[in-house]
Amino acid sequence: MNEDRLIEREYKHFIDIYSGADETKLKIANDLFWKAAFLKVQLYALEDKIKRTGAVEYSNKGNSRVSLSYKTYLQSISVYQSLLKTIDKIMGSGEEDDADEFDDFILKAAETR
Repeated sequence: MNEDRLIEREYKHFIDIYSGADETKLKIANDLFWKAAFLKVQLYALEDKIKRTGAVEYSNKGNSRVSLSYKTYLQSISVYQSLLKTIDKIMGSGEEDDADEFDDFILKAAETR
């Protein structure tokens, strides 16, 4: 499948996820859906390349360094995660950063000390 079709498929996945959302919010987030879809497809391609070539490159002299593909992957996944958080905030489907079950557990453990 070509890259454009994969991107469109990922975009449609976002639309499906937020199908019941407010139309105004969908319009606001639409460009972010496309960017996230593009990044997701790029991340898959980078993952495939890293699986084939590895995350470390070696020179003829035996020196090693992190591959450009791996550096790009790490940067791209950070941007992708940020996009998802932004989309989630816009669409209003995310939980607030209030205490969750783990936070409650930590607080109770601290109280028993």
